[in-house]
Order: sequence, then structure tokens, then C-alpha cells
Amino acid sequence: MTNQKPQAWEDVADKMPKYLSALQSDTLRNRDKPCKLPEQGIYVFYENDKPIYVGRTNRMTKRILEHGSTIPTRAATFAYLVAKRELECRGITPESKPGKPASRITNSDAEKHPGVISAARERISKMQFRVVQINDPIEQTIFEVYATLNLGTTRQQGGYNDFDNH
Repeated sequence: MTNQKPQAWEDVADKMPKYLSALQSDTLRNRDKPCKLPEQGIYVFYENDKPIYVGRTNRMTKRILEHGSTIPTRAATFAYLVAKRELECRGITPESKPGKPASRITNSDAEKHPGVISAARERISKMQFRVVQINDPIEQTIFEVYATLNLGTTRQQGGYNDFDNH
């Protein structure tokens, strides 16, 4: 047990507008030239100057690069979300499997529709992003939802964030 005082909800909630201001003040960065990034925090991908996806990580540079990587990885959650939306726009209902997140496509979908994942990764690789450093995991978690709602990046708002249970 540590001697550290537990965080109170009010203390954490009070920080959210400040984090949002810092995030929105950050320079829009290009994925191919990310500059110096904090290790921990929240990132937001923008397409045509519109925020469309909020994520959190404890390894910022690697995570940003994973999302648009041409090297196949299951860690590219955002690419799977973009690919699912593309299939839905084509009138294709992605397959769902018990115990698998319904928010993204399955490997079976990727095999049936070759190129959909690589096209999503290519699209993401051209997007810009902003970041804000947040080291505390509780504050990261709460701010991810706060930023998602304030920036309008939920699926219902036209973005790609989906907080369905996996």
C-alpha cells in the first residue's frame, strides 16, 4: 500500500477542460514527421482538419506509426474500424463472431475483401494528428472518453470511436 492519497473524482474531472485545450493547441503533425512526442497520453487523428479518432497509449510514437503501417499487425485497431466502415458503405455487412469485437472487421472479412485493410492503412498514413501528454492511467481513460465526446469522434457522430465491450 502506498501513502499516496487516492484521486478524487472532482480533481480528475477538473483537469479535463485543461487537457482538451492543450490537445487542441498542439500543432497538427504528419505521421511521416511526428517530431518529439510524449511517451504517454492521448492522440487524435484528423482527416480534412476534422477529428475522427481518439486513442490512448503509453508508447506514443510506436502507436501512431502502427495505425498507418503497411506491415500487417492486429494492433492497428483504427485501420480495422476504417475498413469496417468502408465495407458497410459498399453495402457489405461485416461478419461477426462471438467473443470478438463487433466494432471492427474479422480476419475472414479481410480475406474475402482483399485490399480493404491496406487501403485503410494507406488512408490513415496520410492523416494528421495531435497529442497531449497524460501520464496518469485514470486521467488517460477518462480523458479519452471526454475528448471523444467533445471532439465528436463517436461512431454516432461520424467518427470511429466505439466504446463497445470487447
